[in-house]
Amino acid sequence: MYQFINENIAKVLETIDRKKDIDPYLKMAEMFSAGSVFDNYEYKTTYRKYWQLNAARLSDSYCNHYFQVMEDYRHKDQIGIEAVVKALYEVPSNSKGIKTIQFSFATKLLHTIDNTRPVYDSLVGDFYFFPQIKPSWKYDKKLSAYIHAYDFLLREYKRVLVKGLLSESLQKFRERFRLPHAYTDQKIVDTLLWKFSSYARTGAITLGKIQYS
Repeated sequence: MYQFINENIAKVLETIDRKKDIDPYLKMAEMFSAGSVFDNYEYKTTYRKYWQLNAARLSDSYCNHYFQVMEDYRHKDQIGIEAVVKALYEVPSNSKGIKTIQFSFATKLLHTIDNTRPVYDSLVGDFYFFPQIKPSWKYDKKLSAYIHAYDFLLREYKRVLVKGLLSESLQKFRERFRLPHAYTDQKIVDTLLWKFSSYARTGAITLGKIQYS
């Protein structure tokens, strides 16, 4: 599958809108490195749009808690994804007062603090054919499945970079967008998988826009 991305990288890169997909991320990284963002309206507005917190219809109280957790954890020496998930779970995620595991947003928070960490979302899950995590599952079973998937991403992204499985695509990505170090190789891998899966979902394969070899 990585070779499939390498072979179709030109078409994948065409689906990336710098002003929408890259520039907001770099702006947020700049603001985050400058200091506390809890009271930074521009940062929180940009973050909620870019990482799709708004689309998830999370409550304002949950989002406020989310950014407080971000500030609480940003100076910790070691941060585990499970600790972030549990911290976010303390506040109901919607207006009905229901607590839910917002695992994707937990990984986005952790990535904000350490931009070498992977981001878990449905499109990355599609690329790796992750098993479905059912809404009916109990908290412990859900969390265990999410952690298992995340641990895989940590190992797999490291393997991809060490073995150079996407080196051709990473090079062309950097050449096209001229990115600073804040946009890490891990973030490029995330972007490529996300965009590739999104492109494939539009029917790119069945329409012959990209082809298996």
